[in-house]
Amino acid sequence: MRVSRFNLSLMVVTYFLPMSLLTATYTTIGRELWGQQAIGEATEVQRESIKSKRRVRLFLKLQKEKLAKKVKYSFGAKIANEKL
Repeated sequence: MRVSRFNLSLMVVTYFLPMSLLTATYTTIGRELWGQQAIGEATEVQRESIKSKRRVRLFLKLQKEKLAKKVKYSFGAKIANEKL
């Protein structure tokens, strides 16, 4: 089935553009947090910072997996509906 230019542009503006911006933002945040390392003795503040970074990395990983499942489901449902 032929996809109209309007539908394609709507999908780009409402889905791909925001997703690419979110991906770039989360990648930048992840790299910044990943690259920092504590130097010397670890104080209580540094330990809390490390715990916080671990939680953020875990959150980003879970969000990525959740998004992958959601995208896989939505594309699968769309393809199934088109076959009907």
